[in-house]
Amino acid sequence: MTDLLPVAYIAGPMTGLDDFNIPAFVQAGHQLDLEGYSIVSPVTLFGSDTSQPVKVYLRKELSVLFQVDVVFVLGGWEASHGTNLEVLVALSIGVPVWTFGVNALGVRTQITRARRMPWNGSPPS
Repeated sequence: MTDLLPVAYIAGPMTGLDDFNIPAFVQAGHQLDLEGYSIVSPVTLFGSDTSQPVKVYLRKELSVLFQVDVVFVLGGWEASHGTNLEVLVALSIGVPVWTFGVNALGVRTQITRARRMPWNGSPPS
């Protein structure tokens, strides 16, 4: 019998960042792969396609959260509408969420709640 690798979803800010932050997703994916995770992220789901409305990406990304073992968030996640939503959903369904980077003590920080959603009543389109 083959042991399956734990599946990690990488979440993080994309909108408004250079190259949609794709290099950070790729780098995190490589590191987590070395740590023994099977990786899912917006980059593995969509490649570099940035032509769709945000809701197209979020629908797929949120559905994937029901199939992963852990979520890792990239730096700057607190200011990202989509990442906050992903964190909220993951925590609501019992999927642990951790920072990808380490703190000053060299350890990852577990996220226990999403940040306040700054959408003024309606999410971005």
